Amino acid sequence: MALFYFYIGVDKMLDLSALYNAKFFEVKMLDGSILNIIKPAIDFLVELEGFFQIQNSKNKKVDIKQIATLTEEMATKILNNNKEGILIEQNYVRRLGFDLQLLIIREYIKFTRELMANPN
Repeated sequence: MALFYFYIGVDKMLDLSALYNAKFFEVKMLDGSILNIIKPAIDFLVELEGFFQIQNSKNKKVDIKQIATLTEEMATKILNNNKEGILIEQNYVRRLGFDLQLLIIREYIKFTRELMANPN
């Protein structure tokens, strides 16, 4: 990974490597291991927001099975977006259950919104 330094003013430097390394969403797994989830790229962020809108939709035509499948897929994508490069199988996420999957997604969305509100 290339390190970029931007100089601001006379004695100030914006160190992107320090900012990059400080922005992780930590998830303690059931076995006690910790995953450092990376902040989402813009395309993943759009996908997350789309999921959030579907999940909170008042539309009665939304199929609960579709929501459950989408929730499982989104939680898997989040967990696989980890700094460690550890692969989390969808079957593992399925065994976590809908409530924990939804919790992972909601907390990750909260994390990303906090990053956008305060990027420093």
